[in-house]
Amino acid sequence: MRIGLPLNFSNLDIALSVCYHESTQKRKRREHQCGERLSLSVTLCWLIGFERTNASQPPYPPYPPYPPQHQHNWTEGAPIPKPIVVLFYPGTSYTATHLRCYEIASLADVASATDWDQCVAPGCPFPNGWAADRKVKVRWSDNGAGGQFGTLDSNGNFVPLDPVLNAEQITHYRASWDRPGIVHITLEVDDAGLYYDDEPVVNDPDSGNVTVWEFWITNHTPKGWRPQLSDTLSFSAHIRPIVDHNGNSLAGHITFHLNASSEPSFCLNICCLGYEECQKWVVRTDEQGQERLERKCELFPYCAWDIGLFWGMPECEWHKFLLENGLAWMATTVWDSDLKFPPDQAGFWVDYPYCTQATTLQPVTDATVEVMCLDYGAFGTLTATCSHPILGEIQARLPFGVWDDASSWLSLPFDYDVGIPYDYDLDGIADVWQDRHGEQYAGDVLADADDTPVGDGTEGDGLSAYEEYRGMVVRGVWKEFDPKIKDMFVMNFGAVPPPNDPKYLNWPFDFIIPNEAITSDIGFPGTGVPGENGKGFWLLNANEGSTRLMRHPQGWIPGKIVNFLCGYAHLRDVYAAVIVPSEDDRPEFAWALGPIWNVFSAPVIEILLPAVRDEVNYWNGIGYQYDLLHALACVIAHELGHTILWHIDHNEQVQDGEDEISILTNGDKGHHVYGQHRMRCFMWPYFPPGVVPDLDNDGAWDSLPFPNLPTDFCDSDPGCQNLWRLNP
Repeated sequence: MRIGLPLNFSNLDIALSVCYHESTQKRKRREHQCGERLSLSVTLCWLIGFERTNASQPPYPPYPPYPPQHQHNWTEGAPIPKPIVVLFYPGTSYTATHLRCYEIASLADVASATDWDQCVAPGCPFPNGWAADRKVKVRWSDNGAGGQFGTLDSNGNFVPLDPVLNAEQITHYRASWDRPGIVHITLEVDDAGLYYDDEPVVNDPDSGNVTVWEFWITNHTPKGWRPQLSDTLSFSAHIRPIVDHNGNSLAGHITFHLNASSEPSFCLNICCLGYEECQKWVVRTDEQGQERLERKCELFPYCAWDIGLFWGMPECEWHKFLLENGLAWMATTVWDSDLKFPPDQAGFWVDYPYCTQATTLQPVTDATVEVMCLDYGAFGTLTATCSHPILGEIQARLPFGVWDDASSWLSLPFDYDVGIPYDYDLDGIADVWQDRHGEQYAGDVLADADDTPVGDGTEGDGLSAYEEYRGMVVRGVWKEFDPKIKDMFVMNFGAVPPPNDPKYLNWPFDFIIPNEAITSDIGFPGTGVPGENGKGFWLLNANEGSTRLMRHPQGWIPGKIVNFLCGYAHLRDVYAAVIVPSEDDRPEFAWALGPIWNVFSAPVIEILLPAVRDEVNYWNGIGYQYDLLHALACVIAHELGHTILWHIDHNEQVQDGEDEISILTNGDKGHHVYGQHRMRCFMWPYFPPGVVPDLDNDGAWDSLPFPNLPTDFCDSDPGCQNLWRLNP
């Protein structure tokens, strides 16, 4: 009786598969019963109705019922071929003998992939008893070097894999990110154990060797540092390991490079480091034999543009001194780097006088260089390179995961330059300053958003955030400014001894205009205006700015620009209000010739000092007790008030000069209007404040002045304290 299973080759394959497939579990010695398998095949064929044919039978009797049995006796035959591990640069056939930290190499075992086992039992059906078994990767290791094994995905990204569980899938190695040294990669292989199970083997010590190296700058600029003149910073670069796996030294000539700003001079308003010498007055004789009083330095105050220094023929007195004494590298012209390598550093060649490149004289693996700051607004980057005989052209980088600027993401996870100062948003301003003023500054170097005191709500003072940060010299001392505080600048051209002139006979002060009359809290810098709480009102020396002569109906007037040494992030020229004693009989008392923001004319104030004294003496002669210094402070405050209230006209219908009382009613340039505003304010149009002349021609003052002089601008609404501005 036949089983109803159709006979075809598929059924026969199933039967034979059942016969010949056995477990792949590894055994030290396997005994294959070939005859039994064949008998089973015949039996299965019989069970499914496979009819006997007359085909010839195997030539070994007695058949049927069974063919003779063969007992395999498997031996090691040949040992498992030891791996030969070779690293290649990915996608190339170039052997990788030196890998940079975190660099990736492809892995290959170039030894034979076959393990040959041999059956020594006579009559083995395998040729000469030899059978091929395949090698199996069991474990990868870099022996504690800290690297990773893995493979690359379809986008070429490294995918870490377990070096044991995924040993067969591993195709690449990524070096440690922070542990340079000599690395030996070990590959352990075994056979599949189909026949004889050999002992696992590993590659010899002479294969799988690679030097993992790094060239780095130790760290970024200290986060708490901001540029200061003549400050020095130190930076170190290292190459590791010192010797590679072949015993070759990895020392090389290390070169440091500076790429920095080149602002003119070292701050906003001083020509050069030797300005005290340059500004001196000397007497020179011209071609006609006439003696003239001139500055000692012919370029003053524009020494920063002394192009002759580069040809060895400087015009600036300070630059002549530097050149004669081998110090030309300390020049701060507009062509000079604001960050330089001092040229006298031991062990370095420095490109004097530019001093932006420093190279070690000998091959080294460690180098430390100093950088000097020559500008209060300096910014730039430091890099290090090496033309290495083994590693090629290499550039140093910061340690793994350390970066100091927002552009570092382009080269993550490494940063290849050091920002000076620490400036993450790359705007040229140290983050430590931004952290102090971040709410106001908000990362915009051109921001001019000063809002204190409020005034009429117009923000700013004309200085950009970068210029407030770079700062200027105020009466011989460098100052940085607060971007929240509106800054106003004043120069006193009257801070000179009284002349031998009858007008100044018995003048009670050492100077024609004492500085106290400008800076005292009884005058201008009071409540609600620049100088409130002692902040934002700055008296400068006359040489701490650049003179710009401007035509005015009253003649040429000397405007003084305080941020003339500008370059990066400049908004506009900022003028100091210049207070000048009159040298003739004009004006009758005092006048201001322009606004502080210089739209049409410079903010120059001229005062006829004897007239002020005469006015004080008159009122004191009829019983008042005015102090001359306070009176001067009131007059100066009134004229300074014009410079910041120039845009205010309290009574546009009336123009000055239309009638005999128009000065009391026109309200131009912030003047108070009679009958509308408080008299007790610096901006009362007559001195002393409160006085009203004889308007009804009865021979008497219509209003007498206050017994006490004012000390502030008015705060009524609208009042002077909330009407002024420093920007147009």
